[in-house]
Parts: sequence; structure tokens; C-alpha cells
Amino acid sequence: MPFDSEAEVSFRLLDMADDYVTRDGTDIPAWFDIQLSRDDWPTEIVLSVMVDTDQGPIINGIRGGRGYRNGYQEVAKLFRDSTDAAFMLRFVTAQAAGALATDRLLRPHLDEIDLDEGTAKKIVKMRDHFARRSFGATEVQRRRRVTRELLEQVAQVYRAAFRDGQPPTQAVAETFHVSHSTAGRWVVEARKAGALGPATGTRPGEATSD
Repeated sequence: MPFDSEAEVSFRLLDMADDYVTRDGTDIPAWFDIQLSRDDWPTEIVLSVMVDTDQGPIINGIRGGRGYRNGYQEVAKLFRDSTDAAFMLRFVTAQAAGALATDRLLRPHLDEIDLDEGTAKKIVKMRDHFARRSFGATEVQRRRRVTRELLEQVAQVYRAAFRDGQPPTQAVAETFHVSHSTAGRWVVEARKAGALGPATGTRPGEATSD
């Protein structure tokens, strides 16, 4: 992938999770490790990336290649100073999503595929195609501001789902397109703000004054 510098970063996916998160209709590995290299770098750089449903891709580990003795901070500075780090994080996350989609598509047919050079090139093109389609779903999103209006809306969704016999916290998560943990945090905040009644032990619902 070209950057402002004449040098070009190449990458190799080392490992990725079997489970996934879904963002904007795209399935992305919940975590993955990817190796980056460039001709003018003294070492390869290995990024460990986790993907949060709400916030998108987050670097939770970075190290130099085998035998490189310099510490985390120097490797991180090398990565940050040499690339558009935010773009690169999105780019490699899209590549991981493309690899996941390709793996899912091909896995049931592995016994039927003749892995010759021509087929390998087609698989690479397929991964690139899925990666391009996935790029929009990798955008880092700012954390939504929790306002009184939002908490009132959370309370309304929670009550309606509980009344209909549906899991209320899950309904909040699905309505606002956030993770279950974020929905749970918002429900707690709604109770604290008085938008939703106190909890009834460990069971869903709210205590009333009746």
C-alpha cells in the first residue's frame, strides 16, 4: 500500500481469532496479529490488534521482529513516525476481515480445490476484494456522549423489551448498535440518573414505588 514516503509497507497476517465482531454489517476477527515490514525499517513490526464493537480496531500490543532488542516504545515510535498509523490500523484490519471472509467461503471446499499458482492468485484477489469492501467498517468511532436524552431513550427501549418478554439489555444493544457491555453500562447509568427504576436483584426489570 503506497504512502507519502517512497517506501512501501508490506504485511503478513500471522494469526487471527475464530470469533468475530460485526461492524456495519461486516464481520471482523475479534483479534489478529499482523507483521509489517518496510525496506527502510531496522526490523519488522508485529501489531496485535483487538477490534471493539463500538470503538473499532485498537492496538493492544506492538513489538519488533525476532532478534530485535529495542523496547516497545522505540518500536511504537518507529511505526508512528514512519506511517500514517491511523490509516494503517484501518488498512490491516480490513485485510484481516478480508482473510476471514475468504476463509469462510473456501473452507467447505478445500478438498475440491487444486492449490496451484493460478488458484493462489485468485485467492489473493478474493481477499483483496473483501478487504476493500470491509474498509469502511474499520473506521475508528468516537465514544458516544452519554446524555440525559440518551439515557431516557435507553430506559424506553429497556421497558418496552421487558414488557414484551425480550431480553431488555440485548434490546438496548441492538437498538443503538453497541456491544452488550456498553448497553449494560448505559442501563446502569439510566438507573443512576433516575430514568429507569432501581434493579430488582440480579433479574431484569426495575423496582417501582407501588
